[in-house]
Amino acid sequence: MLLPLLLPLLLPLLLPLLLPLLLPLLLPLLLPLLLPLLLPLLLPLLLPLLLPLLLPLLLPLLLLLLLPLLLLLLCF
Repeated sequence: MLLPLLLPLLLPLLLPLLLPLLLPLLLPLLLPLLLPLLLPLLLPLLLPLLLPLLLPLLLPLLLLLLLPLLLLLLCF
């Protein structure tokens, strides 16, 4: 009978103890929901960090895409 009355008092004390246990279980469920919200916020922060890493990978692809265009322009 006392539990419903005590729960609001105990919850703030229990939450810090339960959170580390619950977080690994909740994270996979929450991540797909949070990712679309976080991505627009994180992208401007991550882009400057990722660009130097991605550029060497993207450069050959860009060259392959642009090469036919450049050849066409040179032919005219």
